[in-house]
Amino acid sequence: MDELTLDFVAETREMLEHVGNALLDWESNPTSVRDFDDIFRFVHTVKGSCGFLDLPRIGKLAHAAEEVLGELRDDKRSADAGLVGGLLRIIDRIVILTEALESGAVVPDEASDANLLIALEKGVPAPASTLPAPTSRRNVRIDIDLLDAMMTQVSDLVLVRNELTRTLRATLGVDATASALDALSARISELQGSVARARMQPVDRLFAALPRLVRDTAAELGKSVRLTVEGSDVELDREMVEQLRDPLIHIVRNAIDHGIESVGGRAAAGKPIEAELRVTAFQTGNQVVITISDDGRGVDIDKLRLRAVAAGVENAAEFSGDAVAELIFRPGMSTAETVTAISGRGVGMDVVRSNIEKLGGAVSLVNCPGVGLTIDIRVPLTLSIVTVLTVAAGEMILAVPRSVVQEVLSINADAVSIERLGSGRIATVRGEKLGTVSLAAALGIDETRQTHLLIVQPSGGRRYALIVDAVHDQEEVVVRQVAPQLAAAGAFSGQALPHSGMPLLIIDVLGIARLAGLNTEREEDRLVAVPIVPIPTMSVLSFIGLDGQLWGVPTALVERIEDVPKRAFTVRADDAFVMLDESLCRAVLHGPLPTTEEITVVRLNDGNSRVGFPVQQVADLVRIEERSVLSRAQNPIAMVGSEIIQLLDRDMIFGASKRRVNHAA
Repeated sequence: MDELTLDFVAETREMLEHVGNALLDWESNPTSVRDFDDIFRFVHTVKGSCGFLDLPRIGKLAHAAEEVLGELRDDKRSADAGLVGGLLRIIDRIVILTEALESGAVVPDEASDANLLIALEKGVPAPASTLPAPTSRRNVRIDIDLLDAMMTQVSDLVLVRNELTRTLRATLGVDATASALDALSARISELQGSVARARMQPVDRLFAALPRLVRDTAAELGKSVRLTVEGSDVELDREMVEQLRDPLIHIVRNAIDHGIESVGGRAAAGKPIEAELRVTAFQTGNQVVITISDDGRGVDIDKLRLRAVAAGVENAAEFSGDAVAELIFRPGMSTAETVTAISGRGVGMDVVRSNIEKLGGAVSLVNCPGVGLTIDIRVPLTLSIVTVLTVAAGEMILAVPRSVVQEVLSINADAVSIERLGSGRIATVRGEKLGTVSLAAALGIDETRQTHLLIVQPSGGRRYALIVDAVHDQEEVVVRQVAPQLAAAGAFSGQALPHSGMPLLIIDVLGIARLAGLNTEREEDRLVAVPIVPIPTMSVLSFIGLDGQLWGVPTALVERIEDVPKRAFTVRADDAFVMLDESLCRAVLHGPLPTTEEITVVRLNDGNSRVGFPVQQVADLVRIEERSVLSRAQNPIAMVGSEIIQLLDRDMIFGASKRRVNHAA
């Protein structure tokens, strides 16, 4: 294929991705002049290019589409679903023929074009076209391999620059040679950034096919689905975009087929007939998170549990709800009743997870039966320029993405105090209490003299304090994919080669918190994402109750621990109340109040109401495994080491007050 035709294929491919969405937008809003102009401009450009490239078949299709659009512009015809469908089929055929120019694939017989043209002229549904599998798209405007070679060469150039600077800096004063060296160093840094960014592209290219995919899949299943896409301007490495295309398409098709109910089912459930499917992308540090959520039925836990038992999954009958939902990532698991062209073969989600993990990423889900399902895909940016802070953990030098660091404080600062709570630590910064993690301890490294506190805000989690042994410097680095063994540890999300020339691991602050057993669920996500029964483990605050027994409550419900005056309590018949922050809250008593002047109160909050729980003494922060729970009735009992702990559940804490209110009403 000559160079002119190659340019035509690349340019047409880019325009096709844009115009397909414009057609769908125009279908829902036929008065949109902007969408109409984009479509008209596309077919006019394709027709003109085919004229001098001698591509008569594509030119004939583009000419027919242009004629119809001209009649619409002159108000000789009106836009309807049949007409827009005919235009989409014409564009499908142009896609097939254009891809075949590059790949040499077999194309439909030319005689079949006549059926498409007749359907377009009459404005009736046209026969569907079978789209070819997307090509690898190794050629955009410059070969990807060449960009890779350039990136390697620039990285080597940076290392030579660093070594030259270290060698000459000690002998050079402030003279012309030193100034020239500084200028050369700056130009090399700019070149490094430019080459790295040349490999990046917006995820809009990944999302471009979704509107058409959602429209066609929903129509095939007789469902009504509204797609919302956000974050299309987030950039990813080009190869990463291509590798994510199939997993994303699979998840979206599954959401429409499995998750979203039929029209009748949504009406019976009291939901809007039109379902909502939302795809969002955002960058957090050196990672990109793609979230796919729907307002469908979620994962059918009972059905999946039966399938797991039938498949011989050990102890599947005893799994909690979220643990069962995770089984959709196991090979052969499907809740589909029948095998269709879309789903039901028991393959797919296991491959999705495997492919994403090969990229150094991770996939997780939050299942809300009857409400919907959210799937998060986290992938590294790979060749991306990211600003990091270099810190010390023991003898290791590590990097923390600057974008997640809100503040850097000295441990000895007046505004900072750190207290031990059992085996954990709580940092108080200007009156705010934060969960605290030692970076060295989380990584299993011997701590040295710890000097600084980083206040970090992980994406999708609550902020916490990260203790490091030292803070060294801030610099821009090119992020590369971390080795699979390190990625599996959950603590690292990338690696870089900084100016020092020594490899540098970039930590995942959310992964570090999870390794340390710190609850980082956001306040607004508590009721959805933090289960009361451990799945498979849960973080629990243990304490000695007023009855002298060892009790525990999920830390997700703990708002604060404080000492309040005894006079703040009011006990009346079977009701007890406590004044907290000048507001009267219900108190849960498990025995008589102590005679001391001040009483320790664990303040609990489920997102809707606040309850005070007086205790004798706070004991520890512990993690409880699911297998240690001996009873799942109200106030389950679990084993912590050799001790028995009674677990408070949400209904016991908050349900009593609601029942009293309802009874009074």
